[in-house]
Amino acid sequence: MGALPRSALALATLSLCLTFGVAQRARAQISGSIGIQSDYRFRGISLTDRQPVVTVDVAYDHPSGLYAGATAIGEGQDGVRALGFIEYAGYATPEIGPVSLDVGVNNQNLSEYADKIYPLNYSELYVGVVGAHLSAHLYYSPNYFRAGVNTLYLSVDGAMKPAENWRLFGHLGSTQPAGGPTGRRPRYDLRAGVARQFGSLELQASLTATSPNPPPRTPPERAALMVGASWFF
Repeated sequence: MGALPRSALALATLSLCLTFGVAQRARAQISGSIGIQSDYRFRGISLTDRQPVVTVDVAYDHPSGLYAGATAIGEGQDGVRALGFIEYAGYATPEIGPVSLDVGVNNQNLSEYADKIYPLNYSELYVGVVGAHLSAHLYYSPNYFRAGVNTLYLSVDGAMKPAENWRLFGHLGSTQPAGGPTGRRPRYDLRAGVARQFGSLELQASLTATSPNPPPRTPPERAALMVGASWFF
């Protein structure tokens, strides 16, 4: 299977980190994937109390550079239930030298299941630069988790193929306060892993961590090994 379409890259830069790819010009197409992960981490934080999840992704790429897609997420702790949805739309320019520009908006409708349910519903605007093996995006949310809490999130993602059907990938992110209540601290998250492709099936293993822990989480988030599988169609 060749390079993933722009929509798959958008999912990666939204910190879902289920797939890391390289943006390429593509014919109009509908693509998708079904995946299972040992945990669902959003910017380093487990939203499922370290329980496995199933994801379904559907995306559309237009030759003009416009793209759109959605992800549905479910988990099975104490019975199957929906964790939430992510929708996004954007535009990737033709390549300007070795890179292309990427702009868009995403909407997060998620819930965190721990001792109780925390809704995580907000929208973000993003702009980025995408290269052959490295991309960087800046996200702005005017109401991050609750009204009046503004944040900036910088995401740097990379991928390379050291051998046929093998892929190394990495992610580094930084959440910075950008207005609203005082006392919020910058936070950083990272993820690094390896993937092996078998036709339309890909197996992944990665290490993820975040620092400092966002209060008042108990127990603190620790570095964790995650495994998963994705089937692309």
